[in-house]
Amino acid sequence: MYTVKEISEITGISSHTIRFYDNEGLFPFTKRSKTNVRLFPEEYLEWIHFIHCLRDTGMPLAEIKTYIALAKEGDSTSKERYNMILKQKEKAEQDVINMQKRVALLDKKLDYYKKLEFEGNDDFMNPSNCIFK
Repeated sequence: MYTVKEISEITGISSHTIRFYDNEGLFPFTKRSKTNVRLFPEEYLEWIHFIHCLRDTGMPLAEIKTYIALAKEGDSTSKERYNMILKQKEKAEQDVINMQKRVALLDKKLDYYKKLEFEGNDDFMNPSNCIFK
């Protein structure tokens, strides 16, 4: 069994975040010691990573709680859970595409500044150099 601090060290997720997730009911099978210390079995590590992944990809707490409730119901809800994860994966893939577009724009701007540096031209894209002063 691992404590919050140990789980934090193993997963790289902050202790604060782990406690928050637990307080929100995202770790429904957490045990407590006689002194009320949260204890997590080793088998729980994958669950912790998964819940953190769902949050990192932007799944709202309410949806994660729905997923957990469905998981507690058992195998009869596997299709619903599958669809929830598929929807989240599609959202994450779209987020990656959007981020790639942002990176491409940043690369374009960097190339522009590299060219300015070597050619010594004025920066016509800088609003302070604009004719609308």
